[in-house]
Amino acid sequence: MLWSVVGATLVVLFLVGWLFAVGSPQQRVGLVLLAVIVLPVAAVMWTPRDSAPVPEERAASAPQATVVATPPRVPEPNRQAGYVSADTCRECHPDHHQSWHETYHRTMTQKATPEAVVPSFDDVTLTSRGRQYHLMRKGDEFWVDTVDPSAEMMAFIQGVDLTQMSQMPRVERQIVMTTGSHYHQTYWMQNPNGTLIQFPWVYHINTDRWVYRIDSFLRPPNDKVTFNIWNIHCLGCHSTGGEPRVNPHDKSMFSVGELGISCEACHGPGEEHVRLARASEDDVRKDPHIVNPRTCSAEVSAQICGQCHVISERHDEGEFLAHGDPYRPGGEGFEAVRKVIRHSEDILVSDENHGQSLKSRFWPDGTVRTGGREYNGLIRSACYTEGEGHRQMSCLSCHSMHDYNSPSKLIAKGMETDQACTQCHSEPQYTERLAEHTHHGINSVGSRCVNCHMPHTSYAIFAAIRSHRIQSPSVRAGERGARPNACNLCHLDETKGWAAEKLADWYDIEAPEVTGDEADIATGPLWALKGDAAQRAVAAWHMRWEPARLAAGDDWMPAVLAELLTDSYPAVRYVAYESLRTHAGFEDLKYDFDGPPDVREAIRQQVLAQWQETATAPDSPSLAARLLMDGDGRRQREEIRRLIEEQDPRAIAILE
Repeated sequence: MLWSVVGATLVVLFLVGWLFAVGSPQQRVGLVLLAVIVLPVAAVMWTPRDSAPVPEERAASAPQATVVATPPRVPEPNRQAGYVSADTCRECHPDHHQSWHETYHRTMTQKATPEAVVPSFDDVTLTSRGRQYHLMRKGDEFWVDTVDPSAEMMAFIQGVDLTQMSQMPRVERQIVMTTGSHYHQTYWMQNPNGTLIQFPWVYHINTDRWVYRIDSFLRPPNDKVTFNIWNIHCLGCHSTGGEPRVNPHDKSMFSVGELGISCEACHGPGEEHVRLARASEDDVRKDPHIVNPRTCSAEVSAQICGQCHVISERHDEGEFLAHGDPYRPGGEGFEAVRKVIRHSEDILVSDENHGQSLKSRFWPDGTVRTGGREYNGLIRSACYTEGEGHRQMSCLSCHSMHDYNSPSKLIAKGMETDQACTQCHSEPQYTERLAEHTHHGINSVGSRCVNCHMPHTSYAIFAAIRSHRIQSPSVRAGERGARPNACNLCHLDETKGWAAEKLADWYDIEAPEVTGDEADIATGPLWALKGDAAQRAVAAWHMRWEPARLAAGDDWMPAVLAELLTDSYPAVRYVAYESLRTHAGFEDLKYDFDGPPDVREAIRQQVLAQWQETATAPDSPSLAARLLMDGDGRRQREEIRRLIEEQDPRAIAILE
């Protein structure tokens, strides 16, 4: 055993060194990940350890856990790169510091303290995929009794089916760091060599529940377990000035300028600016060493946000893994170090798996559908590409890090209304004659600019999010997996053909030929039952969105949502359940989206039976037919079954 471990370790070290010299970025990442797995596993196998007692109630179901009592190591501030920290900025900018301090950018990554950790860790047991995890508090420390992540990753790399391995070694690991504090929070455990690996459960704050990590994303059923290493996968965007230092020749600990997204993430390293400010009483507001995104051009300002809010490929992944991102806010190297993906076909065609993951993150028309990647949408918007001067749109046209009403979305004051658009589009047809333009009541949701030009077609964290590719509504007929159009995301009870006719009548937009199910069945049930996983999730979310429920009526929606309770994608089931709970009579419905299939099926039937008891016939036979009901309000079961059987089976994996 000893010599096999020694041999494996030497082989990995040789391959890592060789690939850093000649390999592709993808090969480098893969081998580096293997290295950080093999070496700690080897150390564990060589080092005798004392076993910690397992509580009696868990002793029968799990092997004894070994306590890994290594001193907690989190990324330490690196002052050599010119970063001085937000506390230093506060000396001269207390108001700006305070407004930043209240944002979720600040709390994106934190040390695992009682103030930072949101849920209770007091004797909590979590179970999924035949694995049990036990959470506990030790004073102000947070610990987990878990399957040994190093051993599990090693087995995964060797091609072992982890679901078939019931007796994996167990360890107790300390949670040393958190990521997230707004919608969900993830946790980082420490390997014996100091590597931080993600705990495989995520805590969802709004719903107060733990979710197995791979089920918290829109990913295919039974998708392979993945493992995130902090300084390989997350350090770049969830910290300021991060240096992964993943290099077989450099044993130093990875570092950051500061945990979380702080002042210097947007304004650049502040060391020289601080030195000048302290050495002189002169006005340093025009100091060229510091960057103010507000005074930058739209392109440069957007790039500062685009450091993180983008889907891109680094030209030299190895350089990033060793030394971090060389781009600094306001600099000219944004696209010199990365290739911004502008379309789903703009991929590395030589890497089939990588290409498929990118395709999943875009709609077929090239619009990004991954939430949090707004830069990809912005740069394909005419407001950005064709605007000039102050009319060229940037992120700061609508958002502000310091002057906002709510830290939730950081929408600048005054920009929560149509003013966000009419600040540039001030012509009468968009202001005093707005109803003539929208063909909706002036005070209705149908006259709000964003509902037509920024519909909720991005997806992240169990929710549909507004697209930041700003464009006019259009209907794409006959296209597999097409992005849902803005008209039908409100009018879920109407067909694509209806929307195409309205756009042609009102705006002279050429109507495509709409045939088959798209001509006969309302988009709500059609997308939800026959669409791909992204369409199903987006449709299910809109069945809780108040404007859609008002426009389309919501009496029919629970019957459609019930079918999604047994969807093959865990995330679709979760979205459907949360939408169903917003409908009268289902507020207290008990359902576990990750529970046994037979239990989920029983609840589906329960919901349908309850809905049928109070269901009424739609206002017209044509509406009933569009909504897959008979004239008396009974469900067209055979037609519903047909649509589900014809459901788009393509794998969708939206990596957030």
